[in-house]
Order: sequence, then C-alpha cells, then structure tokens
Amino acid sequence: LDVTDPMLNGVDYVPDSTFITAYFVVTNTVLDTFSSATYSNNYGSTNWVGNWVETDALGGGATAGVVQIYSNQLQLTDTVTPDPNIYRRVNLTNATDATLSFDYSTSAPVDADDQMTLDVSTNGSTWTVMSNFLGEVAGSASFSLLPYRSSGTYIRFRSSAGYNSTSSNEFFWVDNIQITRTVAGTQTVAGAAAPDFLTGYTLPPGGSISIVFTGSIDAVYGVTNTACVTSDQLIAELCDTIVNTVDPEANP
Repeated sequence: LDVTDPMLNGVDYVPDSTFITAYFVVTNTVLDTFSSATYSNNYGSTNWVGNWVETDALGGGATAGVVQIYSNQLQLTDTVTPDPNIYRRVNLTNATDATLSFDYSTSAPVDADDQMTLDVSTNGSTWTVMSNFLGEVAGSASFSLLPYRSSGTYIRFRSSAGYNSTSSNEFFWVDNIQITRTVAGTQTVAGAAAPDFLTGYTLPPGGSISIVFTGSIDAVYGVTNTACVTSDQLIAELCDTIVNTVDPEANP
C-alpha cells in the first residue's frame, strides 16, 4: 500500500510534521556503552526511564566509590556496608519481545566465592534473581525480560558475596548494556515527508491508517487537496479530493 499527496495549489509541506497511526511492528533499543562517565547516558534509539541509581556508602556518583564508571565500563566492587548495587528503569509496556544483553568480565585475582548478581523487578521494590556471576568470569549474556514487562521494569547489578578484599583489587565490569524491545499494535509513529507519506505498507484485514501532517500556505481562500492510494490489490489508483476553506486573517 502506497499513500501519496502531491501538495498542490501553493501548499508547502512543513518538515518533520508527518505522523501515522496504524498497525506497526516497531523494534527499538535502550543502550548504555558508558562512553561518558555519567549515569544519564542514552545511546539507543529510545531513552531509558531515568538515570542509573546507585547504592554506594562511599558516594561519589559516576566517577568515584565502589560503584562507578571506569575506563568506559560500569565497575563494581564491595568494601563497604551495606552491599552496593546499581539499577536502571525501562518502559516495556505492550512489548511483544524484550531482551536484555550485556558484556561482563572480572579482574584478576577474584576469589572463587566472590559473586555479583543480576536482578529484575516490575516495580522497583520486589526483585527476582536472573543470574549469578561467580568467581573469575568473562563473556556476554542475554536474558528475556518479557515475563517482567511493565511501564517500570528495572534491572539491577549488586554485590551478593565477597568482592571485599582490601589488599587486592577485585572488580566486576559490565559494558554495552542494551534492552531490545519490540511492540506490535496500533501506534503513532513519525512518517515520511510529502509527497510519499507511506510506501510498501501491508494493511491487515480490518485495519485503518490515519496520516496527519502540517502544511503552510500563502494568503488564499481555499485549498484543494487530493490524496491517492495504490496497492497490488487494486486495479486502478484510488484518489479523493477535498476543498478546505482558509481564513487569510488567521494566525498560525
């Protein structure tokens, strides 16, 4: 299905003003690569809900303490009480698929019974253990968050055992934390510029499309607007025309 509007009769399309409401399958990501030493990084196609929040008795934010961003990675150790942790929130409302992925590694030496834990929550107060990382480890991990989808899905990294040596540097590092979310359903997305608002769209049975855009005009008294639809199911192009009156004295 293609939808076009030639924008005739002195109407100028306003850039970035098209919004389409229809059935779409949209995949986007939230991502933190820790390339900047701040807890507010947003490197994905959409944003996290809020910043990283740490529990760290030493304080210091993203650049100091037992939880911090160091050498472009999230770094955790545990020489304080209570055990430190850090969490962040993402909106997974209406997700049909949601996957958390990240890279992890440890320093050497790390004791065999040193352990970091990944938790998940749908409300920020009740937590479920997703995985434990025991001893010296390194690799990449991936977990489905679909059972925990909500408008406030939280992921948390915390020290759960050890990492408390004061005579050696014991660190757990996490990097490239990404959540990939897919949403399928009726939703409003940004559309293309005129004249080709929509190209190659598959309209599901019983479905509908609404396309809204803004145009600017000179002082005239009427605009004749013609929009056309083509499809591989249509023998001929379908067009419709409407004449809109314009008040030349009106302010935008």
